[in-house]
Amino acid sequence: MNPEIIEIGLDLLATLDKDFLIRELKGRMVTNHSVNAEIVKSKNFFEVFRTDITTEGIKEYFAAERLWKGAISYESDLKFYFLGTISPAGDDGYIASLIETGEITGCENAGLVKNLLSNFEGHQVFFWCRKSFEDSGSTIMISEGVREFTGYSPKEITSLAGNLFYLIHKDDLQRVIKEINDYKTNKLPGTLRLCYRMMRKDGTCLWVEEIIKAKRDSSGAFTAFSGTVYNIDPIKSAELLLNDERELLSVQNASKDRFINILSHDLRGPYTSILGFAEILLNETTLPVNEKNEYLSYIYDASKSQLQFINYLLDWSRLKTGKLKLEPQRIPVKALIYNAVSSLTGNAIRKNIEISVDIMGELFVQADERLMNQVLINLLNNAIKFSHENGRIEVTANIFNNKQVEFVVKDHGIGMAPEDQIKLFTFEKTFSRDGTKGEKGSGFGLTLVKEIIDKHNGEIWFYSEEHSGTEFHFTLPVPTNLVIIVQDDLILNGQLTEIIKSGYPDFTVLSYTNTFEAIEEVENRSPNLLVLNHELPLMTAKKFLNSLKSDSNYKFPVIIIGAPDEAEVNELYAHDGADYIFDKKFEIKEFNRVLKIILK
Repeated sequence: MNPEIIEIGLDLLATLDKDFLIRELKGRMVTNHSVNAEIVKSKNFFEVFRTDITTEGIKEYFAAERLWKGAISYESDLKFYFLGTISPAGDDGYIASLIETGEITGCENAGLVKNLLSNFEGHQVFFWCRKSFEDSGSTIMISEGVREFTGYSPKEITSLAGNLFYLIHKDDLQRVIKEINDYKTNKLPGTLRLCYRMMRKDGTCLWVEEIIKAKRDSSGAFTAFSGTVYNIDPIKSAELLLNDERELLSVQNASKDRFINILSHDLRGPYTSILGFAEILLNETTLPVNEKNEYLSYIYDASKSQLQFINYLLDWSRLKTGKLKLEPQRIPVKALIYNAVSSLTGNAIRKNIEISVDIMGELFVQADERLMNQVLINLLNNAIKFSHENGRIEVTANIFNNKQVEFVVKDHGIGMAPEDQIKLFTFEKTFSRDGTKGEKGSGFGLTLVKEIIDKHNGEIWFYSEEHSGTEFHFTLPVPTNLVIIVQDDLILNGQLTEIIKSGYPDFTVLSYTNTFEAIEEVENRSPNLLVLNHELPLMTAKKFLNSLKSDSNYKFPVIIIGAPDEAEVNELYAHDGADYIFDKKFEIKEFNRVLKIILK
């Protein structure tokens, strides 16, 4: 082993031979005469310094290619405690690196040593010494601790092009080299502290802090360098996370300020005209009736627009803060669209606008019905507002992928200019203009629409061309495929469940014997299929169907099992919405055929 050992900012650095006899001691503890280097030379390290490990124990660590770390004490007039590492240095010796943690007088303190040991076990550090940075072959020593950092052994690192420089992340390398060159060129006093990312053998990286100390000759020229490298990844990661959060909060704060400015302007603006017209009505008592009605109409429209704006704002705020909770359920797309269209039929008739609806099959979505009704009404209302008289609006719904349904609301109206399109979906650039017949709007509706769609994990986008029209697209998730069985015969219940699960593994099967629980579940989730036994606890299947909400607009296939083989009974069930009725002779083969039709 190379006998040249330099002081690297450690409190004590010991070179040991292969029998752990002390060859040389360096460091502040020697300089300050707390440890007498001459007295302890040639003595066994474990006789001079007390540790919780033996010579044989250390050899077991090295045989397993592991670095030993632990608590070490030295006693002269005072008792000094160190955190230390011992690692192999070539084939003929070892290096012990010690950092002082304090001194204790008066008595042994085994508890302190144990505490130091437990603290040090989680502390990663390694050391290196080299004669220069220019010559990679000038490396004197790299401690075994580097293996825990990088996965490379000291020998592997010395064979890499650039040695330890090879491990510096490429985005940090030039900065680190510049700081080292500045340190050398300017002959800066003291130590150089570096912070950078170190690459591991497995391709991952960690943040480290490196403290470099230089040794100079009598002329001030550098003769050697040494470094202590610490793993600061947990601290640095927390710092970066904190910086990101601080930056996010800064952006949010700026957005909040802009929002308040816009909000105060939008809330205050309409009241100028409202107060102006109200003042005229109060002061001009001789105005003609038609003129009074005109002014009252202005006041009414402006107030209505402001109320809509405030309602949108409140809903948007509640969604943002989580105070407005989604209540998603299985909703038939057809009912959702037709409900929205029917609520705006009057608006469309006034402009003689045709609204066509095209829905592919029986589609369902998992969504909050009230909020999605608000989305469709908002988009349809905009389409009517910006369409010309005698125009046409198309509403379509289709499968987007196996997890989503796509809705499209398309008009052939005035469209939007490119500079206006970038103002949509954000409160920071609210955009409002009058409709083709002077209809007013809040400019905030689409911001709320996007927030609702986002909360449903959907997406919304649009295409628009000035003078040609606009089409809005959005997606919603499809619900889980579900079959609900209400059957008090446990054996038959098990048979039906097994048939459905084995034949249709993508479907979830829920079985109930409690009819009231089943009614609530059916109303909340609207299954793909409902299977009912004719005779149920406390009620018949007919009463069960009649107990479902009459205004729910849910429509799903219903199978009745065990009904009397009577035409009158079949007619009654058909009237209540049952699609297939099986008598008490119930045949599995026929049941499978019906399942294939319904759950195809």
